[in-house]
Amino acid sequence: MNDPFTPEFAEFATETMDEWKLPGISIAVIDGDDVFSKSFGYATLPDILATPETLWYGGSTTKAFVTAALAHLIESEEYSALSDGWQTKVSTILREDFVTQDDWATNNITIEDLASHRSGLGNNDAGIRLHEDGRKWTIRDIARNLRNFPLESQPRTNFSYNNEGYATLSLVIETVTGKSLRDVLTETIWGPLGMTSTFLDLQEAEDASEHLSTGYYWDPEENCHKPIEQLPTDILSGAGAIISNVLDYTKWIKCLLRQEAPLSKQVHKDIRRPRIVDNPDPARGTDISLYGLSWWRTSIDGHVIYWHSGSTTAHGALIYWLPKEDYGVVVLANHPSPVREIIVRQLVNDRLGVPLARRYDIAQE
Repeated sequence: MNDPFTPEFAEFATETMDEWKLPGISIAVIDGDDVFSKSFGYATLPDILATPETLWYGGSTTKAFVTAALAHLIESEEYSALSDGWQTKVSTILREDFVTQDDWATNNITIEDLASHRSGLGNNDAGIRLHEDGRKWTIRDIARNLRNFPLESQPRTNFSYNNEGYATLSLVIETVTGKSLRDVLTETIWGPLGMTSTFLDLQEAEDASEHLSTGYYWDPEENCHKPIEQLPTDILSGAGAIISNVLDYTKWIKCLLRQEAPLSKQVHKDIRRPRIVDNPDPARGTDISLYGLSWWRTSIDGHVIYWHSGSTTAHGALIYWLPKEDYGVVVLANHPSPVREIIVRQLVNDRLGVPLARRYDIAQE
């Protein structure tokens, strides 16, 4: 297979980064048995170049590992608390920790509802905080804080993205297994796949041999990039704490594409099955949009795509994978910029041979 990172692509990527003031980016492409990786710009200004080994926050791409691990725990039948599978009521595990302002919702919201963002709880990132009254917050505090927000809708009626729900799922996993989420993900996925440059702990990432990139925002008044403090990972947890590089992510994407170990065929089937409609109308160059276990499912020019983005204040990530084509792309960057999607769409459209007239121009949004 031809290397997608041609001189023409390099020119396109660097021009796009310059236009959007993005300091650095790493990209990897999986095409059948071939893996290609390339980085552009700087991991940390002024002089540390981005490389495929560079570490970046993956934001909400963490979520897919959480639900894959949950699917694995359910299938193992080792935990009686999960005997009802995805229909397990959250309150039967967390009891006093999971309470909403609607009694029926409290007693009936399932782990599948939280995983597929159909619980009725609206996204309120103010519910994910670092401290309160001088005390450091935990994921248990985030789960308990849900009682302070009204439901946006009844469960299972609407898609409403909710980060606190994934902090709650992290607590579910830790409560059921008696282990940290980090240990569960390492034992079930990262270890078996050889993802040795993947972390759920900021200190471990900073101590690693690979360089952890710095996030930036562009200050137009001073005409320069300003660094953003690294986010503490303990409070982000399963909602968005992962720190990794594109090389490790290719191992994960290959696992998903090939439906391979350490996950069973049934778990892979679970991962691919949509649970709710996000957008019933075609939009932004894609068909209708469905959501399942931490993946949107749509299509471009008739080709089925699973995808998820990840955004923190400092970093951005984007993953696309196309099962039929045995093809995937991952982008990690030091700002949650539109450059992610512009570059991924370019690579995907080129791979699929989508005519220019049928390509949606992300950059013009």
